[in-house]
Amino acid sequence: MIDTNPFLKVTFWDVGQGDCSTIEIPDGSVIIIDTGPRGSPIVDWLNRGSSPKKIHSIITTHNHEDHVGALPSILLSGKKIDAIWMLEDRANPLDRKPTKDLFRLAIEGERRKCWCFERLEKGKTIWEDSTMRAKLQVVFPSFAHSLVAASANRPNDASGILQLVINDQVQVIWPGDSSLETIVTVCPKAHPEIIVGPHHGGPEDYKSPESKTHVMMMSPKQTYISVGTKNHYSHPRPKYLRLLAKNGTYIACSQITRECDKHLVNEKKRPVMETHMLLGLPPPRNDGYACRGPMQLYFDKTGYVKDDGYTQMHKSRIKILERPMCQLCSKGTKK
Repeated sequence: MIDTNPFLKVTFWDVGQGDCSTIEIPDGSVIIIDTGPRGSPIVDWLNRGSSPKKIHSIITTHNHEDHVGALPSILLSGKKIDAIWMLEDRANPLDRKPTKDLFRLAIEGERRKCWCFERLEKGKTIWEDSTMRAKLQVVFPSFAHSLVAASANRPNDASGILQLVINDQVQVIWPGDSSLETIVTVCPKAHPEIIVGPHHGGPEDYKSPESKTHVMMMSPKQTYISVGTKNHYSHPRPKYLRLLAKNGTYIACSQITRECDKHLVNEKKRPVMETHMLLGLPPPRNDGYACRGPMQLYFDKTGYVKDDGYTQMHKSRIKILERPMCQLCSKGTKK
């Protein structure tokens, strides 16, 4: 379906209520940005013979289970791992469950020199290719922000923010569970091709008077919202989706929620799209139902090339839903 040899393939995984992305880079290895919760399909993918042989980096933007729950399973996958990038976003993280259990294997592997630990910190470059003028860099948090968030026990305030830059243009932003205000402060006028979330479509300041301005300042062409069908957090938030839609942003939610079609979720129990099968990717091991499902974007040395070819199908399929939030919100539906 893709008629070019892509420089990079970025996959936004359907992991239910959680976050997980991968970047397949030219040397044949893969970068993992968040792992998703326990049972994440990326574990099944890594165990396939056709998956990349080496993991360049595992990056955790946030130390909650929905971002790092599958980390132990990935570490046990047998793949060679060069580095694990982590941040300190809470006080005494190794004194608390499940954080202690999640990172026990990581710490033991570092002691055995199976991989190295790196601090996820502003100014660090995780990967770069000088020939193609491409790099994956950390723009937040600084060391000071991490300390303040940890001492105040506010992990979201120190959520990592990464950006993929190609040819001096920001192409993708991974903001973890950051606020809109933080994103526009550290990525001013970035206008990326796509942004993930943030916070599963429910950034904490989505109701603020400045939220409209913040979304206009971000101006992503696309947004991927990784969300579980039966999540208990009311994600994604319709008001935030409305702001994105009014800005002309294509919204892709990984799974459908009852807000969009209660009948489909409760009775028919079927996906809007079977994108996992179309892309040859394993589905999540949960009881959710895909809307856009996983999504893949391709980039070369000039930047964004094209998507996986299923965006138009998704736009057509969601029209059959009772009240698709990503469409109704653009018409001013209030919530």
